[in-house]
Amino acid sequence: MFLHYIAIAGLALFILGWAVQYRYMRAGQDGLSREFAGLSAIGMILLVVDSIQNGLYDLALMYAATWVVAMAVFFSTKD
Repeated sequence: MFLHYIAIAGLALFILGWAVQYRYMRAGQDGLSREFAGLSAIGMILLVVDSIQNGLYDLALMYAATWVVAMAVFFSTKD
């Protein structure tokens, strides 16, 4: 059984990002946290790299498009 450690790391960053967002909202904050967007964007880059390494170029393209949106959210959120 071959594990895709880069993909697992990327998905772990998504889990961490969602945990940060949950904590942010539990504290009474509205909207998306900058940390959530940043962790999601980094996780997405890892998924792009894993897809390219495995020859899944169409999937890598979709992950890259999602990364563009995540970066737009990251730069539009306030500190």
